[in-house]
Amino acid sequence: MEYVWNDDGTVYPGWPQNAYAVSGGENPQIASLGDIDDDGDLEIFFTSYWHKMFAWHHDGTNVNGWPKNNIGEWIFTQPIIGDIDGDGVPDIITQSTHDQTNSIIAFNNQGEILDGFPKEIVSHSGRVYNSAPLIADLDKDGDIEIVSRSQDQWDGGEFLLRVKVWDLQSEYNLSKMEWPMFQHDTHNTGFYTKKTSDQMLK
Repeated sequence: MEYVWNDDGTVYPGWPQNAYAVSGGENPQIASLGDIDDDGDLEIFFTSYWHKMFAWHHDGTNVNGWPKNNIGEWIFTQPIIGDIDGDGVPDIITQSTHDQTNSIIAFNNQGEILDGFPKEIVSHSGRVYNSAPLIADLDKDGDIEIVSRSQDQWDGGEFLLRVKVWDLQSEYNLSKMEWPMFQHDTHNTGFYTKKTSDQMLK
């Protein structure tokens, strides 16, 4: 079950929601938060192990355009949220695994796949694992980079770590980075806050 509580410990109206049931009995992953419709309230996103992503408004109602099904084959991590196409509206990005390939898949706030996605990393071992991508301006040139990490497992033994960086042309706007990495920030606090200075990678 997914719960939302008020600061006094009472359950927020519209909750709990049965994430296990709506995912078809699959294991839900860690949730991510972001205001994707600029109404001042947070939306809640989570993925399930078997290729699905779900979204609720703060009051427990479904977000228009969601859920999404058949996102690859497996998803082992939480989605990230931030504007990566430069339209000023946060997008939702996840990493999935299918047929020896890791894919970065990005959706707009209406649940439509963005142009240029998915982006793929091909496995050389036949078995891959994925983790949450990262949105950042790594080289401080003012535009967005997406960083992806995946693992190949060789013959059931040693793991080979792969890191892939895509340089996008969209402007990096920190104020539109709602949940830009695993557990929100480099300290993995899982605490939602809007940044007004570049503290995400410090």
